[in-house]
Amino acid sequence: VSKGEVVLYDDQGSSIRLERGQRIFIEVADSETSGEFQVSAGTINLDCDQANLNAPNGTTIVGSLTVTIDVADATGSMQAMRDIYNSHTHGETSSTTLPPDQPMT
Repeated sequence: VSKGEVVLYDDQGSSIRLERGQRIFIEVADSETSGEFQVSAGTINLDCDQANLNAPNGTTIVGSLTVTIDVADATGSMQAMRDIYNSHTHGETSSTTLPPDQPMT
């Protein structure tokens, strides 16, 4: 621990480490195989430039998820999917149908 830094340990090896450079680390002992980090509050606000979630076994959201910009996965964004759907046509028997009259919004 460097000068000005603080580490708080429990009797099972979990820790909260306040480091220089305004960095905070919370480590649950043996978090590779067990352990849980839980925050209970009426509202939790996270304000940062970028947030990364590494959950290889999946993520569960109970309740609604509201996104103010766009949602994307490995193959594209929701807006790109809407754009393709809303402009698609079908070539049928030497004619082309009109785009859908019920656009995906």
